[in-house]
Amino acid sequence: MNQSPPQTMERIRRRFMPWYIALFVLLAGGISFILFRPLIRTWAYEPVTGIVVQSEMEYCGMEVSGYSAEIRFAYTVGNQEFRDGRLRPNVAQTCRPKETIAAILREYPVGAKVQGWYDPERPQFAVIDRSPGETQWTFIAVVCGFLFIFFCIWGMQRSNARRAAELARRRKAEAASASE
Repeated sequence: MNQSPPQTMERIRRRFMPWYIALFVLLAGGISFILFRPLIRTWAYEPVTGIVVQSEMEYCGMEVSGYSAEIRFAYTVGNQEFRDGRLRPNVAQTCRPKETIAAILREYPVGAKVQGWYDPERPQFAVIDRSPGETQWTFIAVVCGFLFIFFCIWGMQRSNARRAAELARRRKAEAASASE
């Protein structure tokens, strides 16, 4: 009834590994839903031409990279004018260095004509850029990093389990040949 440490560890690993995987999938899935849902919604948006009405740098309160771009554009859908179009879906505010924000603002000066995209169901929501932002790319990098670490640990544990099983077979064979 007494189990050796490798057998005990293997039993624990088999019992808890599915729970760790399920927890990771639930957390990553939930965060992905929150971060990517607004971005995915923009794929159904209709094109609209607009004019930039606000292109400003705002202080975020961070010491090193403490600025964000506040870009708004005006556009018309049907006979109604809207002035709240944004650069990207507002998932999270991204603070960057002043030089980076200045470069973004140079792309979208006040009065510039821009191609935007508006939500046909709620025309007051519109964006200029439908590509993933820094927040989404950072999350993807973090998830990939966790997956890499997880598979490295899994591979090492699997290798150790194989080595332990091989060592046990050798000892058993040596004991059998010594008793003969």
